[in-house]
Amino acid sequence: MRGLEPHSVLKLAVEEAVETVARVCVTEDSLLGSKSLRKARVSEETLIWVLAIRRAGQATRHKPRTRIEAKDVFISSGYADGEGGLKKLACACESE
Repeated sequence: MRGLEPHSVLKLAVEEAVETVARVCVTEDSLLGSKSLRKARVSEETLIWVLAIRRAGQATRHKPRTRIEAKDVFISSGYADGEGGLKKLACACESE
């Protein structure tokens, strides 16, 4: 469906949505480095929930004890207002 223009009603709904899906890369100097997801408290801090972590080319589900590593890519969902906070925590870089 890439390259197709969405219906105007769908386009408006997406533009006004209060929720978003984001891909955010964790950098070497991130505040999240080597913390577990539980200790990092990402969702509590940002209202964005990490759905999966892409590491070494594979996206996997995580557990609360999963350690965050540099170059992890968070596939996340939550309130659009929290996306900036997530990027700030992760020191966002270009994702793959």
